[in-house]
Amino acid sequence: MLKKAIAIFISFFSTFAYGNDMGTPRSLVQTFISDYQKWNDKAHSLSEAEVEYTGEAMKMAQNLYHKNIISKYCKPNFKGQPIAFGSDSSHDSEHEVILTEEIDGDNAIITTQHTDSNNFVADYEYRLIKENGRWYLEAVDYVDSDGKYPGL
Repeated sequence: MLKKAIAIFISFFSTFAYGNDMGTPRSLVQTFISDYQKWNDKAHSLSEAEVEYTGEAMKMAQNLYHKNIISKYCKPNFKGQPIAFGSDSSHDSEHEVILTEEIDGDNAIITTQHTDSNNFVADYEYRLIKENGRWYLEAVDYVDSDGKYPGL
């Protein structure tokens, strides 16, 4: 019971550690990358701490993802992909760089490149839309020579 109460306490206050700079497509993507890494690391930590699988760590990871990623970066009622996390985050502000930024009115596309700890290079495409004066993520796709794969 104490372990569960501590986890809830950490989850609640971890929300305040997430960034808020989202005035431009570039700053939104940079903040998303940082927040995604924080979420991934927390989700992985919760999963590793679960001695016997009960599903609680996954539920907490999903709740944190919705609270700190989906509801913050996407339009209301956005339905994304199932969550995935690991010891090496797919998005990491120290290892992911913005390559291009294209803004066309209320639409933007930003491409990035992430190099993981095994030197695997992954390309991503972030698609954004501006509504009511603010930018939202519509998609984050992993891109390779065979196509685009949704990851948000």
